[in-house]
Amino acid sequence: MTDNNPSEIESLLMSYPDGLTELSLTCRWHDVSSTMLNVISSWPFLRYLTLKLGFKGITTTPLRIPQPFAALTHLHISSDDTLDFFISFLRIFRILKFESSNIVSLNLKTIQFNAGHYISANTWSQLLASLIHTNTKLEYIIPTEKCEYRCWRCQRLPSSSFDFRLLLAHQSLAGLSTLVLSPGSAISIILTDADISALARTSPHLQILDLGLRNTPVSLYALNILVRRCRELCHVSLCLNVAVRVDTLTDNKNADDDEVGLQPNPCFTKLEIGPSPTIEIEYLVRPLCESSPELTRMGESISISRFLHAMAPRLKSVTPHGTGGYLWQAVSDALRMMVRDED
Repeated sequence: MTDNNPSEIESLLMSYPDGLTELSLTCRWHDVSSTMLNVISSWPFLRYLTLKLGFKGITTTPLRIPQPFAALTHLHISSDDTLDFFISFLRIFRILKFESSNIVSLNLKTIQFNAGHYISANTWSQLLASLIHTNTKLEYIIPTEKCEYRCWRCQRLPSSSFDFRLLLAHQSLAGLSTLVLSPGSAISIILTDADISALARTSPHLQILDLGLRNTPVSLYALNILVRRCRELCHVSLCLNVAVRVDTLTDNKNADDDEVGLQPNPCFTKLEIGPSPTIEIEYLVRPLCESSPELTRMGESISISRFLHAMAPRLKSVTPHGTGGYLWQAVSDALRMMVRDED
């Protein structure tokens, strides 16, 4: 429903004695009121809910509903404000556990929030920490920031970060299919190779991993473990550190226990990478490369391409966002030829 008259919408919804199973309230000029939220939170069969949330939706009176949103499986909230509104909503309606609150929405599978303003690193940490204490088996986690002032205001904010490892403490990520964390330009996600390995073990059914190109770079080895272990993974978007020796990319002595016996992933077809550290690579073809920059670039791109092709035989290109465009274009050209030759 997108009507501009909220009172008519409220009257209509209150006329349903048993409520609805699906509801989308995305009025552009009006936020959903706390009165309306109290009504729909009591609906016993509501499974899909999409809302535009604002100040009016945050109730200040205690709920009299024993189990708000008891059947809810998919929650999508948008707001012109920050993630704090979303956390307040989750806390008040006891959708996720905060401190000593009771866990109610055990059926929740999808949690998605689109914020219209800057989100602090501390608030991101609060959200990830809240997910730890819920027993619900989440399949889709998609909080994003789409700040309207990203072009000028956010660039002036001090840099800060939050730790991805907070999310890995969740006990029920086995069914996770989509993980999207997209903070603003002033925020980075602290991510390590160990975190990627842990994610690969705890979420074997992961299909999409998108960190908004805001993570601290991880290695090609970590990507290799993730792609090979998560057999349904088809799309990854993150920052990679490719400042490694090319001759070590295929050196089995450097493989850890997580890589042993893992097969290539034919489902993986989309790789987006953000800015990476300066690429300083020593090549197997060093004697030739010292006198030929073209052979230097060729050795670099072929080695990385072979590594990626062995990992994901259907991957045809790499989409760069930032530095290294020439390198990744050469890598993509080589990947396309490898895939074509095998077809």
